[in-house]
Amino acid sequence: MANPIENATKLGQQLIEIQTKTMTDLVSMQQQNIQKYVEMTQSLTSKLPEATDPMKFMELQREAGEAMWQSIQEGNQSAAELVRSSWEEVGAAYRDAFTPDSSDS
Repeated sequence: MANPIENATKLGQQLIEIQTKTMTDLVSMQQQNIQKYVEMTQSLTSKLPEATDPMKFMELQREAGEAMWQSIQEGNQSAAELVRSSWEEVGAAYRDAFTPDSSDS
């Protein structure tokens, strides 16, 4: 029969590994999102001279808003998928730690 203390120790190590990986991936995603934001801002800034009248300026604003919204949605979806995946890993770690081995019967 597996030792409960060993199982708890193994579970703790797995949870720390999952948390570390998840946080590292989330920080990386945020860095990528910031880079996208900077690139979109630079692109918008470079197009400003083209906006010679209010209609062109409003169109430029609309395009920028749509691009920003799309980027935010993609970032949120990616983060949600990462958290969901991590949560599944946590569940599997708990099941492994507290499910009796079939050989114990």
